[in-house]
Amino acid sequence: MVVLAAYMNGHVGSNSVGYDGTHGGYVFGDKNADGCRILEFAVGLNLVICNTLFTKQESKLTIIHRVTVT
Repeated sequence: MVVLAAYMNGHVGSNSVGYDGTHGGYVFGDKNADGCRILEFAVGLNLVICNTLFTKQESKLTIIHRVTVT
């Protein structure tokens, strides 16, 4: 078994259509361009995005707020 552990700054989104076996479907939010590249990378190498295989507790979700000061 090979495990690739990395922080790939992308959002794979909650829609797993077309990514059976790679995307588990348990994600919130929308997919972005980096997320598309991550999914294509995973499909091409027959990998699974493990954190999409289970639900996360709401208290464990990370939310980043950006504040602009003028």
